[in-house]
Amino acid sequence: MLFPSFRKITCIFFVYCFAYSLYAEQADSLFVNKLTEVQVTENIAAKNLRSGMPVQSIDKDELKTMNVLQLSDAVKHFSGVVVKDFGGVGGMKTVSVRGMGAAHTAMSYDGMLVSDAQSGMVDIGRFSLDNVSLITLNNGQSEDIFQPARMLSSASVLNVLHVAPLFNENQIVSGGAELKVGSFNFWNPSLYINNKWNNIFSSSLSGEYMQTDGDYPFTSDFEHHGTYSDYKRKNTDVQSFRIEPAVYADFQNKGNMYLKAYYYQSERGLPGAIIVNAPNASHQRLWDKNLFVQTQYKNDFSQKLSFQFNGKYTWTYQYYFDPDRADPNHSDTLVAKKGNTYYQQEYYASAAVLYKLLPTLNISLSTDGFINQMDTDTAGFICPTRYSWLTSLAAKYVTDRISITGSLLATVVKNEVKIGTAGDDYQKITPAISFSVKPFEEEFRIRAFYKEIFRMPTFNDLYYTQVGNRNVKPEYTTQYDIGITWSKSFSGWFSGFNLSVDGYYNKVKDKIVAIPIGNLFYWSIVNKGLVDIKGLDVTASANLNFCEKLKVDLSGNYTYQKVLDKTKTSYESKLYNNQLPYTPNHSGAASVSFNFPWFVFGYNILFSGERYWGDQNAKENLMPGYADQNLSVKKDVNLYKTNISLLAEILNVGNMQYSVVNGYPMQGRSYRVTISAKF
Repeated sequence: MLFPSFRKITCIFFVYCFAYSLYAEQADSLFVNKLTEVQVTENIAAKNLRSGMPVQSIDKDELKTMNVLQLSDAVKHFSGVVVKDFGGVGGMKTVSVRGMGAAHTAMSYDGMLVSDAQSGMVDIGRFSLDNVSLITLNNGQSEDIFQPARMLSSASVLNVLHVAPLFNENQIVSGGAELKVGSFNFWNPSLYINNKWNNIFSSSLSGEYMQTDGDYPFTSDFEHHGTYSDYKRKNTDVQSFRIEPAVYADFQNKGNMYLKAYYYQSERGLPGAIIVNAPNASHQRLWDKNLFVQTQYKNDFSQKLSFQFNGKYTWTYQYYFDPDRADPNHSDTLVAKKGNTYYQQEYYASAAVLYKLLPTLNISLSTDGFINQMDTDTAGFICPTRYSWLTSLAAKYVTDRISITGSLLATVVKNEVKIGTAGDDYQKITPAISFSVKPFEEEFRIRAFYKEIFRMPTFNDLYYTQVGNRNVKPEYTTQYDIGITWSKSFSGWFSGFNLSVDGYYNKVKDKIVAIPIGNLFYWSIVNKGLVDIKGLDVTASANLNFCEKLKVDLSGNYTYQKVLDKTKTSYESKLYNNQLPYTPNHSGAASVSFNFPWFVFGYNILFSGERYWGDQNAKENLMPGYADQNLSVKKDVNLYKTNISLLAEILNVGNMQYSVVNGYPMQGRSYRVTISAKF
């Protein structure tokens, strides 16, 4: 147990939060009235529809009615996305966009990427939605050209944004506390406090704790002959803790900045895949610690020239323990060392300038440098270091009817090791261009984009013991997209409608794959893959105002994908033209929210068609489709200038037994109740 007395601490959090709210009311009277700052922001949905590169977003109000707990739950509602979910709250969750694999999707946290040089994939299951204001998914890249060059270095980018603290007139303290409890001994308290120091500085502090036994029941048909057995998932307990302090400064005409720290640690069981006669055989454990400190400074030196600096330090620790680990050369012999510790560090700095050449034309130059290092307690480990330098030159032309964005990204990578031979160094320039055209007066637009990019081999690809290959090359991707967007406002009960339809074609060349050499205990990483991807994304939303006492919000998306293996080699001849594992042809999501004066009722559904869990599209590898449905009821009340919110949820209402990843069953029907207070 990481924090055995945390329930007592939770009670103290809530008392502290309530006491702080009373203090804030009294403190308000001590300050002279001042005019509050007014911020005018563009409608997010309208901005997304004008973008040449498809972008989807979920704001904080939508998150409240979507039955989501973690970032991974929210991302499942984006079109073109496959979240590989290993089950339970603590199971690893990675996101793949438009069939290109999880390593081609970058994650940005408040404007700076979260990295993992070891695996190339970020476990988005460890990121909560506490105090998140906006989540966006950009296919290609964002059309915001005033950003770090690293934001252009992936095939897609998932962005998580928090806003600086906002205060009402005369308010110096704001915040809130929340408690979620649910099935399987789920317990998740959280707290955040915002302070306004003066007219320049403010701060925020947020933290949360989460635990669950995770011992949910599941039904399995091991032999796929229609004979089902009931079990309970074991070794799925999780305990985690997160804290985020931040300081914000607004220097008025001299710019603004923030400094944020993030710390997360967890202990969890790794249940492993269910197998015949031993559905809960795994006893593996995993301990994680993640720390990063990041800062950003922006300044408009004039009406034409703007400057931005970003800096970040990241440290990660991971300890993996397997009490049943066997010697690969003698499977019946247990090795003496049953655990390994892994460390990673990253040092990152970025500078960017934006120049407004014309009222309709902006150009930007951004340069980033970062160093990745990895170490472990494994004997003879090579201790790799990677030096990366990225420079981007971008331009954007915008009028009422047309938007054109183009960029060139120069990438320089150098690899070093303390022992043995390092991987190859690379230098590459990759382009991207997008446009959006409005041919009529109505808000109807045609858009398209083209982008080339590559992902470097990870440290595991290059150096993993008895598997890594120093000569493996990067995976190169080419993306094409053409689509339409339409937005319409109406008078009467049908107040608004948004629609976007995009067809796309992607190609992944020199795909990195692992093939066996000699026996199943020895594999090699090689470039042998070619993946051909064709797809269609459709997203739509509507707002209905039947009367003053009933407003209905509807949204949905649908994705069709053909993600085919086009590799022609003797080893993979049976796999040619097969759909890639875990990629359904059909998938989507839908949600509806009924807003009454007294409460809000929400319903959402996630569905996926059949898909294959193995490389070969054989009947025995076929996984059935599923539909996961959720219900929620939310009630808000105001008490002593504090907003109290009560939320009750039923998750997987139909108690559907399914797996996203073969052998890792998901939870059936479960329940969750949330109480939150904001002041």
